[in-house]
Amino acid sequence: MVYYCNGAAPCTSGYMSALTDQARAVAWGCDGASVGASGENIGDGATNTAKILTIGCLSPLPAAALAASNYKGGGLNGWFLPSTGDLSSCIDNIGSKISFSGKDYWTSSEVGPLYATALSSSDSSYYNAIRYSLLGVRAVRAF
Repeated sequence: MVYYCNGAAPCTSGYMSALTDQARAVAWGCDGASVGASGENIGDGATNTAKILTIGCLSPLPAAALAASNYKGGGLNGWFLPSTGDLSSCIDNIGSKISFSGKDYWTSSEVGPLYATALSSSDSSYYNAIRYSLLGVRAVRAF
C-alpha cells in the first residue's frame, strides 16, 4: 500500500509498504559493529539495508534486514527495512489501513554499534533498542 508519493497526483513514483509483517520476532543483528546505517529520511531505508547486508555480519546475522530484503510480496523485488522516516510516514499516512499488530518494529536506522531505532506500536514513539532484541519487521519498497 502506498504511503508516500514523489510529487503531485497521479502518484507515479514513491514508496509502498507490505500489508503484513515479514517477521514477528527477529534480532537486528550485527551486534558490536558500526555499519553506517544512519539515514533517517524517507527512502534512506534502502541504503541502510544495503549497508547492513554488505558489512558481512555473521554473529548474529542481520535477521531484520534479511527478512525485509528477502520478501517478494506482489512478485516484486527491492523490499527493504524502513528507516525511521519511512516508518513514520507509513504510520502517519496508512497506519489506520494496515495492521501493526501490537508489537514493536525495527527500523534500519542504527544508533552506534549496540543499538538501532525501534518503533513502539503502543504509542508510535521511537526508542533505542539493543540489537539482539526480538522485534517485528515490516518491509517497504520504492516504485
